Amino acid sequence: MNSRTESWMALQVPYAGVVEALGATRSPIYIASSKAAHRVSALSSAVLGLDLPSDSPKLFASLLPPEEKKVEALGVIAQQPCCSSPETRLHFVDDRLDTLLAVREVPELAARWNLYLADWGYNTAEERAAAAREPGIKLLGLGEFNAMLV
Repeated sequence: MNSRTESWMALQVPYAGVVEALGATRSPIYIASSKAAHRVSALSSAVLGLDLPSDSPKLFASLLPPEEKKVEALGVIAQQPCCSSPETRLHFVDDRLDTLLAVREVPELAARWNLYLADWGYNTAEERAAAAREPGIKLLGLGEFNAMLV
């Protein structure tokens, strides 16, 4: 990492309770991000305490455009041995309503994935209000997210 990246990383603070909840979960965690893998890996390690190498099969990165690529990633994740049973309900949390709407449009994904819009993310009050009206998409508070992990 260069000094500029290190300075940026030092400014990143995890949301309250997330580090503890991630550390306590017994469920597998997959990350699907539009950010580059090396950045997600470094941030996950430095801020969240997660050992997630940039080549990890649990990291899906550089997913642009997210409406298409995250849908593809969720299909791959759903086929993983720990997730492949039809009885297994999977949880996808995102801060972009458009991405959640794209997932909901794929019947086989909508049948397996619980979809949540993170109300602490980079979305607007209007997007959160729209999500609250969308069937199959739940607005998720930070406390609820942390509780879901443990």
